[in-house]
Amino acid sequence: GQGGEGGGAEGAATGLWRDPASGGVDIEALARAFGDSSVCATECPAPGEPEPEHGRRSRSLPFSEYARYWRRLNEARRSGALVAEPLLYVQNWHLPSELPPREGAPFYAVPELFRSSGDWLNAFLDAERRREGGRGGGYGGAGASDYRFVYLGPAGTSTPLHVDVLHSYSWSVNVAGRKRWRLVPPEWTECLLGPGGELAPSLEPGLSGFPRVREALAHVVEVIQGTGEALFVPSGWHHTVENLEDTLSVNHNWINAYNCGRAWKVLRADFREACRQIEDCRSLCPPGEFLALALRNLRLNSGLQLPMFGRMLAQAGAAARDAAPGDENGRSQAVLDLRVSRGLLREVLAELAAGSPEGARQSPEVRELEARLRELELARP
Repeated sequence: GQGGEGGGAEGAATGLWRDPASGGVDIEALARAFGDSSVCATECPAPGEPEPEHGRRSRSLPFSEYARYWRRLNEARRSGALVAEPLLYVQNWHLPSELPPREGAPFYAVPELFRSSGDWLNAFLDAERRREGGRGGGYGGAGASDYRFVYLGPAGTSTPLHVDVLHSYSWSVNVAGRKRWRLVPPEWTECLLGPGGELAPSLEPGLSGFPRVREALAHVVEVIQGTGEALFVPSGWHHTVENLEDTLSVNHNWINAYNCGRAWKVLRADFREACRQIEDCRSLCPPGEFLALALRNLRLNSGLQLPMFGRMLAQAGAAARDAAPGDENGRSQAVLDLRVSRGLLREVLAELAAGSPEGARQSPEVRELEARLRELELARP
């Protein structure tokens, strides 16, 4: 449901992006500031049209080129001309991590409601970036710089039915514009799946191959999100999003002690599937090579792999161990963080050993995680 007013989540972004005269997206200010930035633009079907049979197409382009598209589209709409270009939606733009350090207010501040219980995922990825001494890019091969994004699209652009990465939490704040969210509670997820376990492309009734989508429709939660409003998406809620106006938003995924167990179940299932898919290779390559190949495939599919997830847990556990909370709530949070991170780190190590016993024994990453777990076993927050 709605998380209330966005407030600090908009932060300095409001002044950078919102046209003070119209209250809409200030595309000229964005083009001046970020014209050289590379963005990924996805072609969206027009509202009411079916999803493309083979999925949506995306392409990378400089933001300056997208801004020219935006101007052409809006000029055509103002003049009543036929719009011949596809609807293009900039998604997963890692703009917060691309920006250099700045004076004054931060780019945006996470609303207190979403900050108080910690953000293990982005804290870990930030630490990995500092450790590697660079910006953006790899994070130990994660293939993503963080899980803090900007989304920008004209009216009619949309995101098809999906669930957030690793069943993380997410929040979204509209800096300008309005969105329609349609969210499905997790207990109705099975109604969204086809006979082979594939996910329906939309929440439209009568989809071929998805006879049970109609059952889920009675339980859909629909929210219209306005400018300045924040919306929280709980773990495991599939959803679609449509921009009702030209819209620019800040979106943020995170994991902490309360949903990390769910994220681990997703990643563990993906790891087992990665091992299963290359099982024929197990006898043909050294154990270390088999494990490395399975982890590489897991990273490509899930954005993270097991040793990285283990390092995230170890970092969260160390932070809880070293915390100096000032009140009872803080102390209780530190105790919970340490207990959850320790327990899941044990499971990560057990899963690595089960996937490739000899490969795990030979792995320096696994030995490092074992050492960090021993430290946490002795710890008291």
